[in-house]
Amino acid sequence: VVLYGCNRFGGCSYKKEGEGSLGSDFCVYKEVGTGDSCTCETDECKVVGPCNDIGECPEAVQQPDGTPCHSIPWGICKNGQCTEPSTSAPVTSTSSPVASTTAPVVSTPAP
Repeated sequence: VVLYGCNRFGGCSYKKEGEGSLGSDFCVYKEVGTGDSCTCETDECKVVGPCNDIGECPEAVQQPDGTPCHSIPWGICKNGQCTEPSTSAPVTSTSSPVASTTAPVVSTPAP
């Protein structure tokens, strides 16, 4: 495998040498084994574009907050880092169940 990529929905794609690109919906987060590329330090919450003309890495761009990441279970990107998602509502316990009462069944004689 020479190209590793993910899309904004958390899907992953992997390509072997000679299989072409990952597709427009995927961004490469790791590229190995290709002789004509530079190696750029990056992670799943930062995207690095292609190498410039002199073989240097461009500045990394942070993924938008809330983008899924995989280095932490159910992780999301926040400020360029993969973090655990926080719950928006506090977790509260429920009160004890209330016993329900049923209405009495009254039978009526048949005419």
